Amino acid sequence: MAAPPPTLRPQPTLPGKEFSNIRYYAEGGMSWVYLAYNKDLERDEIIKLLKPGKSSAQREEFKREGRTLAQFNQANICQVFSVGECPEGPYVRMEFIQGPTLQEWMEGGEQRDQPLPALRDILRVLTDLAKALDFAHSKKVVHSDLKPENVLLPLDPVQKTRFPKLIDFGIARRIDSEADLMGQAKERIAGTLPYMAPEQLRGEGASPSTDLYSLGVMFYELLTGQLPFHGDRDTVIQGHLRGPIPRLPKHLINFQPVLERALAKSPSVRFKRGDDFIRRANDAVSKSPELAALLDMSPLDPDAPRPGPDVPARGRTKTHTHTLPAQELRLAEVNRLVSELQEVKGSLITNPKSFELMRQLAELATGLQTRLDAELVRSAVENAQSALQGRLDLSHIAEELTRQIARTEAVEALRSAKEAAFRGNWLPPEQGNALELAR
Repeated sequence: MAAPPPTLRPQPTLPGKEFSNIRYYAEGGMSWVYLAYNKDLERDEIIKLLKPGKSSAQREEFKREGRTLAQFNQANICQVFSVGECPEGPYVRMEFIQGPTLQEWMEGGEQRDQPLPALRDILRVLTDLAKALDFAHSKKVVHSDLKPENVLLPLDPVQKTRFPKLIDFGIARRIDSEADLMGQAKERIAGTLPYMAPEQLRGEGASPSTDLYSLGVMFYELLTGQLPFHGDRDTVIQGHLRGPIPRLPKHLINFQPVLERALAKSPSVRFKRGDDFIRRANDAVSKSPELAALLDMSPLDPDAPRPGPDVPARGRTKTHTHTLPAQELRLAEVNRLVSELQEVKGSLITNPKSFELMRQLAELATGLQTRLDAELVRSAVENAQSALQGRLDLSHIAEELTRQIARTEAVEALRSAKEAAFRGNWLPPEQGNALELAR
């Protein structure tokens, strides 16, 4: 990563005399990262310095994040040593971890010239990551951005094997809070798209099962060398929200029940804890001679081309943590539902699919009421009206709908549409609950 101009990034003036050779290392959205040599402990450490221009509340949250993570004394989570203030702003001292990212490791090293990881090593790394997640969740913290780039693999000097260290809790959330550890509320959706759970994309926040969904994505990727949902942004979003869970190759098919539960659309169906996930994966190996035979070799399909220096891993693009507008994603969902409704509008009464589509649209409208501005709410309801126009004339309530939409009362507007539908006698009353146009 190219360093920003020195005039724009201050050199931290750390208290005490134990640090020397402080140099720029990397940059995040909220902070600059430096390496500093600790002369007393004879080691390099990370110094994470909050960028200037932040509010007093953000400064306090930055320090609170550091203090929270300093309590995470767990072997597979990057250790925070202390939190402090220097003339340039608040900073956090952290463990410096040397080793490839999980992304590099799964692709055969930075130059892609190393042996691909064997199934035994993959399960060992996933086991350690599951322990890290369970520990964080026990402290009421959800990572919210689990992905291969946020896992480093230092070398165990005794075992001579690499083990994972989970890093970057920058958008982590407290389980009991509406805000992330940096105090940012849920107006926007943050995460890395290929690894985001459906509830994250719907703007519903994160829970422990959200992290375990991301672990399931990584499970699939480590086994197959590709992402379960890939393509352009809209394709990936729809894959997570509604797409079928992909089938594993034949030689890995006994892992399919584990994958189905890990990537379930509903959080209530997923594993409740990381150790449940890993136990089921290990059970699959113990019950399958085919999987047991793969333990000491790469699980990648032997007929699939191995990624090389100039060949990207299948289904992969460069991944970054993004902050996505919740209203934009919801509007995209509304438009998709409206398009499907338009396909069945000629048989709204007889086609059961229409009731499910309208139920989904109503769920989105509940979010639209508080999260979208009047113009987007207007668009959503007008599109819904257009989809129903083949069976229902809503012109007699258009004026009232317009007034309601102007006040962003989307749920009330859709309730009026439902009442009009009953008055128009096109919808059998016994099927009214299926629509759930207003909760």
